[in-house]
Amino acid sequence: MTFQPSISVIVPTHNRIDSLLPVLDAIFNQTYAPAEVIVADDGSSDGTADTLRAKSWPNLKVIELVHSGLPAVARNAAIKEAQGEWIAFCDSDDIWAPNKLERQVKSHNGHARAMCANAWASNQEGQKGIMFSQLPSSLTLNHILQVNKIINSTVVIERKLLDEVGGVAESSVLKGVEDYATWLRVASITPFQCLQEPLLTYDPPAANKLRTKTGSEGALTAPLAWLDFLAWMRQRGHPLTFSENFINVVLPRTIAANAKMQKNG
Repeated sequence: MTFQPSISVIVPTHNRIDSLLPVLDAIFNQTYAPAEVIVADDGSSDGTADTLRAKSWPNLKVIELVHSGLPAVARNAAIKEAQGEWIAFCDSDDIWAPNKLERQVKSHNGHARAMCANAWASNQEGQKGIMFSQLPSSLTLNHILQVNKIINSTVVIERKLLDEVGGVAESSVLKGVEDYATWLRVASITPFQCLQEPLLTYDPPAANKLRTKTGSEGALTAPLAWLDFLAWMRQRGHPLTFSENFINVVLPRTIAANAKMQKNG
């Protein structure tokens, strides 16, 4: 049977109307049309909601929220409103390739419940390079335990699978790595089917993204996602031996490596 899922695209935003409009242009010009596009406006004061409602884009929904400062809260509010069988995430400063959804739909291997892809990253001079030089066709939990190789704005995922993991991780301590914390949960259930193709362009440069930073900020954020994941695993009844090994071996080594990078940088 041909894989032709109904896809709800979710875009959280806060005071980014100038960068949001080209993002939405790219979404609405997809060669595989989404069933709906939901913009979750996290209390913007720049007229985002009014500007969007004046547009003639089809199947656009705008949700106005009280400002929380947490992208996960906005994403989850949109997920609750979504009607699609699958959810696609896009941040309000990332530009999809015109065939992004089409490539992922056509490449679906018949059993994947979550998909992702590579991306272009621009440096300060505007030169583009591939975000990850090598990505396996199947990204497992082992692949992403130490480094998040899943680019949020490339993810297309079963709505039912998101429900299984409790939606996007909302804890305020996870701000900036809420996507990573969520993908760890997902990968513990099923791998991500991954396309090496760059189907997204980061704007602004990926170097400014929280998930790519090193030094003290990077040393703190990834371990928070890991510890959240371990707590979630315990709640699901997984053996503590895995958690103890992870905390005692992987976590200290990675924090030490990040601290060394900060010192040498």
